[in-house]
Amino acid sequence: MNKKADRALAVLRGTRTANVSDELRNQRLLLEGRALSDTGRPDLALEVIANLDGREVTRLRADILWSAKRWDESAEQIELMYGDRYKDFNPLSDVEQQDILRAEIGYALSSDALGLARFREKYAAKMAQTPDAKVFEVVSAPLGSSGDQFAVIAKAATSIDTLDGFLRDTKAHYLESSAASSAMSAPAIGVPTVSAPMTAAPGGAPPQASSQPPAAPIAPPAKASGSRAQNMKVPSAKKIKSARAPSARSLNTAALDNHVP
Repeated sequence: MNKKADRALAVLRGTRTANVSDELRNQRLLLEGRALSDTGRPDLALEVIANLDGREVTRLRADILWSAKRWDESAEQIELMYGDRYKDFNPLSDVEQQDILRAEIGYALSSDALGLARFREKYAAKMAQTPDAKVFEVVSAPLGSSGDQFAVIAKAATSIDTLDGFLRDTKAHYLESSAASSAMSAPAIGVPTVSAPMTAAPGGAPPQASSQPPAAPIAPPAKASGSRAQNMKVPSAKKIKSARAPSARSLNTAALDNHVP
């Protein structure tokens, strides 16, 4: 959308039609929801995507709520999006670390002590293994105990532009869907089979497959030799034409490092 939400809405509405696939319709609704959020209409944006599901939809819902400063609801969507990820032994990626920090900050900003503690218990061990360990320790501390450090980090987090994450997840989802669809529609390549010849049964009965084994392939005649070979005429071969087939993790860390208490 190139951060031109009004123009994106105009294009979407100007090209609206009923004759589209469900997949294309869902993509258009996601883009419309994002554009509505960026123009300051979060309630309408949430209504537009209300009947959609999927990871990219949950992320967009979290982004819309974050932009509307509904911190706790946004944090809940991020927690829902990651599910049991905290049980996975694989380390968190940069994108995942950013999301985890944003959710914990959301619970803290909304003074949701239960959500803050629950999320800290889930992800403290995994975040301790990342470069953002210190930042997570600050934002997940009990309410009111982090002082100025939390204020600095929260200010940086609330200014995050979430558009890149939305576009990344949406693109990944529909590329996977397209690849799966192409694989399912590809024709199967099999080995041709030869059926047994049919023989007529006496008395007008339906023809039946012959019990005799298929005849052996006819071998080419032996190559002539001597004077006989010289007297034979060899026909010329015809020429045949062949057919052509067809970033963002460092923002909180930087905010913490640059802060002078």
